[in-house]
Amino acid sequence: MDPRLDGEVYVTRLAGLFPIVATPFDTDENVDVPSLMRLVRRLVEYGSNGLVLLANASEGYTLDDDERKAIVGTVLDEVGAQVPIVVTFHAYSVKQAEGHARAAEAAGAAAVMCMPPFFGQWRADPAAITEYFGRLSEATRLPIILQDHPLAGIELRVDQLAELLEAAPGVRYLKVEIPNASRKIRVIGERIGFERVGVFGGLGGILFPWELTSGAIGTMPSSCYPELFAEVWRRHQAGDLQRAAEVHARFLELLDFELHSGGRMVIKEVLHRRGWIDHATVRSPAGSAWDAEAREYLGGLLERYWDQGIDRLRL
Repeated sequence: MDPRLDGEVYVTRLAGLFPIVATPFDTDENVDVPSLMRLVRRLVEYGSNGLVLLANASEGYTLDDDERKAIVGTVLDEVGAQVPIVVTFHAYSVKQAEGHARAAEAAGAAAVMCMPPFFGQWRADPAAITEYFGRLSEATRLPIILQDHPLAGIELRVDQLAELLEAAPGVRYLKVEIPNASRKIRVIGERIGFERVGVFGGLGGILFPWELTSGAIGTMPSSCYPELFAEVWRRHQAGDLQRAAEVHARFLELLDFELHSGGRMVIKEVLHRRGWIDHATVRSPAGSAWDAEAREYLGGLLERYWDQGIDRLRL
């Protein structure tokens, strides 16, 4: 997966299933490297087209710089020759962002992903956001994925995105995970063109088939159910849109539970039950709503969908 240079940016085309790799922790909340290695091997084995590190669903916001570096190195050593690796960062200043991007490029990543700059309620205006991504484009030859997420509290209108893309040639992809994402994806295709920018969906993959029919080139869900999204992607690529939607619809309750009833706690619990990580630990503080009753309900859901003994969803 060695990308070739074409001018200022890499031309490796990213598409398909790019799960957000959870960061396993032991019971003392230290990074569990053996579990991380096992997890990324499973994600590749179960059909992932690439992997995303250090994002929100990775608990990337809880990691220090040394941990980030170690995780990137571990994953690239383990599976970087098999699939492209996207490294995520969030930084308010351009200087911080440039440093993160250069480090990812030096490590061998295939792309970087970040949101527009914000710090609490301090948010950059459209001109500053355009400058931020323009300068980031100059700092790295890696393609940049701009993450359009409600967490930033910034509305990225399509006309603003068009101006930004003119000024920031390194931004080759968007990850759109806002309410009514499918409509925005469709409008991006109409006004900007998918030949200019590829669009991934997010929000746990809960709208994946609809996003694909709107023009998306893939999804970036959590690590929990890679075989589900890989099957939907394969069906859609083969032109069997109805079957792709039917397979996805069967698991909506699972996806909705993850999205609305525990987030990272659900992700870690599922991965632990699958045997892919040794502990369901999240870094403190954790949500008080994630209690024994919630875990019991999740267990009941999973029993309906898993093939016992071989740990695969009943697709």
